[in-house]
Parts: sequence; C-alpha cells; structure tokens
Amino acid sequence: MVGHLLPLLMVFCMAANAADKYCSDWWGVDPLTIAKANETDSIEVYYLAAPLLYCTNLDEFAHIHGYHGGVGLVNRRANVNLTVSFQANPGFMQSFVPTITKLANGSYDLAWQNGGSTYIYTGINTTYWHSLMEPIATMNGTQFNLLLNWLAQANTTFPNYNPWSVYKSFPSEPYLTGFECFNFAVKMILEVNRMEGENRKRIEGEQKGQNKRREQKRRRGESRESRIT
Repeated sequence: MVGHLLPLLMVFCMAANAADKYCSDWWGVDPLTIAKANETDSIEVYYLAAPLLYCTNLDEFAHIHGYHGGVGLVNRRANVNLTVSFQANPGFMQSFVPTITKLANGSYDLAWQNGGSTYIYTGINTTYWHSLMEPIATMNGTQFNLLLNWLAQANTTFPNYNPWSVYKSFPSEPYLTGFECFNFAVKMILEVNRMEGENRKRIEGEQKGQNKRREQKRRRGESRESRIT
C-alpha cells in the first residue's frame, strides 16, 4: 500500500508544523497588524519551495520531487520579510488519509479533514525554503497594503485544502476540485499581477489627464495671444 501512495505524495504539499524535529518555532502574524508600507516602497516577491515534510524528514521527499510551496515578501527599506503559506488544517496527513468508520449496516464511512488555513510568518527561513527562492515580481507600497487586505480575507476565500480532485464522472462532472499550497501561491501571485495591472492603468490614466490639462492650458494661451494680436 505504501508503495502505491508514494508516487501520489509527489504532487501534494504539507502543512508545516511549528517546532517539529528539524524546525524552530514559526511566529505567525495577523496581516492587519503588519505595519503599512510607504507608497514608494519597493517590495520583492519570491516564489518559495521546500522539501515535503522537511520538518520531520529533511530532504527525503525531495528525491521523489515532493515539495511544499509558498510566497515570500521582502521590503528592504523597512527591513520587513514575510512568508505566506497555505497549509492543511489540522494537518497534511489528515487531509490525505481518511478516518474510516464502520457503520451499523456493515458499510464504511471515509471522512477527510480538509480544512485549509493561510498563515503569515515573520521572516523567511532560508534553511527551510532551500529548494527554491526565486524572485518573480516587485510591487510598490500601495499594492503591498492592498495585498495585506486580500490576505486578511484568504481564510474565508480559501477554506479548504484538497489534495484530491474528486469527480462524479471523469472528467466532465467534477465534484471537488483539488486545491493545495501551490494552487494558493499561484492565486496570490496572480493577485499581485492584477494589482500591478490596475496600478499601471491608474498611472496611465493620470498621465493622460495631465497631458490633456497641459494641452488645454496651451490652447488657452494660444487663444489669448491671438486676441491680443
């Protein structure tokens, strides 16, 4: 049975537990308590990866390409580093292996605990996230502050950690869509890109407005000169 499960573990992620065998304590923070960035700050965004179950197994699962993913945020001016991680709640194994209950009629009930929670940790533990720390984007302070608001709503938006995709009839009738740490990381990065696009549109709109006002001012000046002449 274990031999059949190991290949499946390659595509799933773990819930990183605080103070496990090879990990120190992780200090979680409420996104609404994080100090707001200055509008002109430049915040670096990193795509993170660590070996699956690193805190108890070190690099063992990396050999079969099993990883946990996250997102890092770095504000060098303010010396603020944050890690964002979507994790199974109460734990990875509970989401992966069901509790089996024998019913009175002789059949069996299989129940998975598939709660999902978004955690923000102070700092970026480079010992843990040693598989990948790739810079992928930058954003300004205004975007960062908006992202904190988005993260504050994440537990409502993404309440489930589903290592499985379940279908009534494959592939036309999905019953439960898989959603784990890497799916969340992509959602978060897409949100950063969306805010960047909105910010670019806002800047372009302001520039067009300024250019229009300059042109109107220039024309009024030419009109006054023609009347004087």
